[in-house]
Amino acid sequence: MKEFRVAHIVPVQHLADTEDMQYHMCLAHLVGNEEYRKHFAKMAANGRFVLMDNGAAEGSQLQPEQLLEMYEQINPTEIVLPDTLYEPGSTIQKSRNFLALLDERGLGSKYRVMAVPQGRTLDEWAACARVFVKDTRIDSIGVSKFLNIGTHDRYVRVKACNILEQLIKEYNRDILEVHLLGCAEGPLIVKTIQEAHSFVRGCDSAFAYLQAQAKVMMSLENDSRPVGTIDFINGGAEPEFVKYMNNFNEFAGAKENGLSATWN
Repeated sequence: MKEFRVAHIVPVQHLADTEDMQYHMCLAHLVGNEEYRKHFAKMAANGRFVLMDNGAAEGSQLQPEQLLEMYEQINPTEIVLPDTLYEPGSTIQKSRNFLALLDERGLGSKYRVMAVPQGRTLDEWAACARVFVKDTRIDSIGVSKFLNIGTHDRYVRVKACNILEQLIKEYNRDILEVHLLGCAEGPLIVKTIQEAHSFVRGCDSAFAYLQAQAKVMMSLENDSRPVGTIDFINGGAEPEFVKYMNNFNEFAGAKENGLSATWN
């Protein structure tokens, strides 16, 4: 299994600070910006692991044809299948339709694919996750921060990953990987999750940039998300951003977040 990595989501001004990292998250709704698009296309071309989102979490999910066009511009390592926040039935249907579209276009083996289970309760989420875990076309599962938000349970992704461990064993999907989409619960719980489950390969978050804006370092007493908003295209540079990024890595348990020839 891959050693845990953090994909830091940052404004264009700070993209250069992430270039020497292995793991990257490209937000679909920002690809229209030339500098942003060129950066992630370069990362993918240079062999970095680029996970490309579908825009659902930002409320701007594109149509399947538009997503395909966008993926072709970046050539990411892995793509997030379309989903509908909190709606398992719609998410399953959208994901299956997109997998069929990939096959129809001869792209079925070009990208790794991530499915994102949805549900308003943990039970709904688990039923949706079961459908995806047993589908061998799916390479990874994304456990969304919206599960925390929807259930109002800070520890729900701990429970979700325990469920995934059972499902992975049940369906003999030992090669399935898991990514934590966002970090609503704070990095200390992320660390607990990934240390308990070797299949959790990474997490993405804009947490570190919010830390830099607020000038707040994580501590054992307070790892809550700093208040603030981010302008990903025009957001200003924070002089000590790397310090906050390293602080988040430490608290999330990313012992080493750089390049590795054995991590792919």
